[in-house]
Amino acid sequence: MRKVELKTLSEAELSRILAASCGDNSRQCRKELHMTQEELAQQLFVAQQTIHKWENNINEPSIEMLKKLKVIFSISVDALIQ
Repeated sequence: MRKVELKTLSEAELSRILAASCGDNSRQCRKELHMTQEELAQQLFVAQQTIHKWENNINEPSIEMLKKLKVIFSISVDALIQ
């Protein structure tokens, strides 16, 4: 039988994985509401580039922004980051 070596994720790797999930989920929610990145940005009082960076997994939203996104999208924070 072959041994399988498990890799432990670093904090940075885990953060990238979570960001990817959040970015994909926020894009999907935004599109389901027929919103543009600019419209979402205006509701959150951020630049459109901020939304772009979240959705393309360049940056991730803060906890405060996640709370605002959950209200706009009517979903839980858990659903956003999974």
